[in-house]
Amino acid sequence: MNPAQIGSAEMSRTVNHGDVYSADHKFLYDADRRKRLVIASGIAEDSQIDDKTAFTAICEQHLRIKPATAGGVRLGKRRKDAARRLLVRLYREKTVVELLKSIRPYGMLMTRWCVRTFT
Repeated sequence: MNPAQIGSAEMSRTVNHGDVYSADHKFLYDADRRKRLVIASGIAEDSQIDDKTAFTAICEQHLRIKPATAGGVRLGKRRKDAARRLLVRLYREKTVVELLKSIRPYGMLMTRWCVRTFT
């Protein structure tokens, strides 16, 4: 593969200010959107209650936090033996930080349990 020659068609094309602004805006919006995503596993799939309500209820009961969720979607294919992971969209990045802080002690407990059980 040859590098682009100076003065070639690709290098001499003028760049529109609007194109740069649009690309920059899309990049920043996507980065901000990704910071507000959380993946939860182990939440049972129930046809009687929607995933958004189930996630909020679990957070309220066990983590003492009530996240404002924008929605959620299940990831992967449905299986009989296990629940699919839940991708939850939150409204604010600060809520994700609070959620991660509140779940930190449980993560350490699970890590110790896994080490003790599987080694």
